[in-house]
Amino acid sequence: MGIQRSTHSPMDNDSPSSPDNGSPDPSGLMKIWGELKRRKVMRVAITYAVVAWLIIQVANATFAEFGISLWAYRFVVLMVILGFFIGHRSGLGL
Repeated sequence: MGIQRSTHSPMDNDSPSSPDNGSPDPSGLMKIWGELKRRKVMRVAITYAVVAWLIIQVANATFAEFGISLWAYRFVVLMVILGFFIGHRSGLGL
């Protein structure tokens, strides 16, 4: 009768979330990030942010030149911000 030796050393960690494993199991956050990328949510959100920034910049540069009041500029900014949340809530891809 011999002593049976384990093929695994005590230092081996077979946990799927081990960073030394080479292919860690995605955590909850990584799964969410993957789902957002699959549905192209990030692409749409970034595109919306760029277009919104452009609209605000154009409004900032032109409203004063045309004598449009400050409240109209604030209204444009507010509508851009609210538009993101309305689009997000209605499921339009944002």
